[in-house]
Amino acid sequence: MPRMWSGLQRCWCAPGANEAASLALLNAQLRTHFRITPYCAVASLTTGWVLLFSVWSRAEHSHAMIWLGYFLATHAAWILHAVTRLSTLSANTLGSRRRDLLVSSALSALVASGWCVMVYLEFNVWKVDDIGLIILLACCFPAMMTTGMLVGFCTPLIALTWFAVMTAGGCVTLATARLEYDLTTMLLLVYYASILMGTVLFTSRMFVARIAAELEAESERQVVGLLLGDFEENASDWLWECDNQGRLTRASVRLAKVLGQAPGRVEGEPLASLFLSQRLIKVPSDKDVGVDCLQQRLVGAMPFRNVVVEALVSDQKKSWRLSAKPLWAADGTKAGWRGVGSDVSDARAREAEALGRELHLHHLASHDTLTGLANRRAFFAALERAVENMKQKPGTCSAMMFIDLDNFKAINDTLGHSAGDAALKNVAARLRLSLQTGDFLARLGGDEFAILMTGLPLRDARSELATRAQRVLEQLRVPEVVHRFRVDVRGSIGITQPFDMHEDAREIMRMADIALYSAKAAGRDGFAVYEKEMGAHLEHRLTMLSDLAAALERNQFEVLYQCVVALDDMRIIGCEALLRWHHPRYGLISPAEFIPLAEESGLIVPIGQWVLQKACQDAAQWPEEQSVAVNMSALQVGSPDIVDTIVAIVRDSGLTVDRVELEITESAVARDDKVARNVMRDLRARGLRLSIDDFGTGYSSMGQLRELPFNRLKLDRSFVAGIDGGTNSASCAIIDSLLHLSRSMDLSVIAEGVETEAELRALTDMGCQYAQGYLFAKPLSQRQVLPLLKAGYLHPKPQ
Repeated sequence: MPRMWSGLQRCWCAPGANEAASLALLNAQLRTHFRITPYCAVASLTTGWVLLFSVWSRAEHSHAMIWLGYFLATHAAWILHAVTRLSTLSANTLGSRRRDLLVSSALSALVASGWCVMVYLEFNVWKVDDIGLIILLACCFPAMMTTGMLVGFCTPLIALTWFAVMTAGGCVTLATARLEYDLTTMLLLVYYASILMGTVLFTSRMFVARIAAELEAESERQVVGLLLGDFEENASDWLWECDNQGRLTRASVRLAKVLGQAPGRVEGEPLASLFLSQRLIKVPSDKDVGVDCLQQRLVGAMPFRNVVVEALVSDQKKSWRLSAKPLWAADGTKAGWRGVGSDVSDARAREAEALGRELHLHHLASHDTLTGLANRRAFFAALERAVENMKQKPGTCSAMMFIDLDNFKAINDTLGHSAGDAALKNVAARLRLSLQTGDFLARLGGDEFAILMTGLPLRDARSELATRAQRVLEQLRVPEVVHRFRVDVRGSIGITQPFDMHEDAREIMRMADIALYSAKAAGRDGFAVYEKEMGAHLEHRLTMLSDLAAALERNQFEVLYQCVVALDDMRIIGCEALLRWHHPRYGLISPAEFIPLAEESGLIVPIGQWVLQKACQDAAQWPEEQSVAVNMSALQVGSPDIVDTIVAIVRDSGLTVDRVELEITESAVARDDKVARNVMRDLRARGLRLSIDDFGTGYSSMGQLRELPFNRLKLDRSFVAGIDGGTNSASCAIIDSLLHLSRSMDLSVIAEGVETEAELRALTDMGCQYAQGYLFAKPLSQRQVLPLLKAGYLHPKPQ
């Protein structure tokens, strides 16, 4: 039962609706009723006049006039109420609306009662028996009942009042008139009224449902409008509409604001014209970007999403992502577009910034930060691509040039690393000038550069490589000024043969390195093209380096001693320690061959310490007045804690420090290295004696001798051999000058490599104090030299 009642209620109201919704629904019902009431009233009046006119001749005029006055008054009140209340519907409350409904129901009842009175008068008072009038009345009365359905089709209460009055009046008339078939007619009348009332309930329910749906839609529209209004005012997104030609038909305030223009100026403008055609920002996520892409979408008829457009607003780069759906006209043609724009400026700016960082990191990973050139990694990748390209296109020809700067370390040591960096930048700039189309230049590290040359001519490729190498060398030979100092930078170049299809990138770099080593060995400031024989030579060198590293552990070194003799009485004052290497495969190897390898590899430091330790241990068995001299290289002088190491070795051997003389090579003296100079002064302060070895080979100067704490200098063999028995006046003059300067500086002199009596006489005549060489004795082992040292004197061998 409750469920049935709830369903019945839906015919005239919306159960559960709030007061505002109920008022709106009742207003809609009354508005429809008030609008149709005047038309129904006119129809009722017209029908009443026709019916009265038809029965006027048979009616009592007094009764007819009273009825007519009542009939006109009720219809006038009915029409007046409808017209006046229609204009005040929106300003009333739910209570006043319900009163209007009751008043309308009452007026409808009064009008319906007028018809009931007319029927009663005709049948019961005026006794109308004319068949024509009866038929007329039979037609008019149901028609008036139907009028009640029209008046109350959306207001069941009014319809119910109308049907109840009309049905009751008709039944009373039939009952009092005692007509034939009166009961049947009454039943049919009630049945007909019920059918009409059911129809009213049905139509009213449909009307209520429609109004409820409209009210709900309106509420949603208002909510959507409110949200859209708030969206347009506060959100970063904006709405837009344009016609089929792409002209804006609806430009929101937000749209005008983001474009920095007035809303009136934007509307009517082509949408695409508001944005820039050129790209401002490029990011990886971009797919559909630009005005051209937008215009292509607008020409089509498919919905689109995420079309990015850009513009400059107050000199700021702005980006928006547009999405839209087409609008369709009633005839099915496209009428335009409606869409939304989202501000993606910040997101794209962050993405561009991230991309910039990524590219910067990629640049750092593939480029040298000092010179801006490609680094080793990038060069190797380019070399691999060139090799792969050559394999795919056999007609191509490529080669590699490996460049190493000669003696670049001296620039860092003398002028500082900042000067070295400046020089490297200048070198990079000069190398760029020597490039040709297709060349790839890189800095591999330190003072090493490389050039990948592609597109070489198949014929005369070697000649082309030589020409290019000379061009690079000429660029490097141009003197430069770095930090106000003139710097002369030279380089050595190793060049590969044009690549072979069976070679890989690592093999090509190895060949270039071998050619570079050959160029350096040939005298520097030149170039060498790789030959297979170079590989064998380098392999021998690498073998020697490997064996040299193990020579100490395998006890393959031997220290020999060559006596130093005082020329005035042939007394032995000591010996020079000379290192020899007994290689298990190559036999006795000269120091001239393995010492440079030891210096290049850094092995000279542990080897030098071993030689010093061995020499001190052997010298501890010599007479106390005799000393031992041990050579030191520039690398040893610059090694950490060298002074403490030397003093500890001497102390552990039992020798006094004044019996140890360290021979410093001229390369160590020539370096303008404060550390090396401080080391030599510290050694001298500890009591050790210092001598400069191989003096006169072109590195050192007398000025350096004056500044450094040397005790003695050793004349190089080249000077002694040039005496030629005293007949070479130039060599004699040089030696005589050196001896004179040495005496003035309180330096003793030892002549190295004395091999003939003529050389001995000439040196003695010039006042040379000491000598050593084959004329007195060859280098001897500890066992061989010990008897000579104990004898104390050593005379020249007879020739």
